[in-house]
Amino acid sequence: MMFQGPIQPTTLPDFTRRERDLIRLLALPRKVAAHRLACSESNVKAISTSICQKLGAADRQSALVRLAAAGVAIEVTESRDT
Repeated sequence: MMFQGPIQPTTLPDFTRRERDLIRLLALPRKVAAHRLACSESNVKAISTSICQKLGAADRQSALVRLAAAGVAIEVTESRDT
């Protein structure tokens, strides 16, 4: 699926609490996100897939573009506390 332009914040889908937790970490490696969320990497992958489906994005990179275009803050570097 191709990126179909920016989505407005008012048109963001309803995300679960866990999806919202992961969205801010979506640009980080799966292992780091799993550590921060205290869950398995496979759980992070499943949640990422759900986020992508709700956004109509083919992959995490496309999801990140759509979220950034909607003004959602995304952490892009690992902090030293991990």
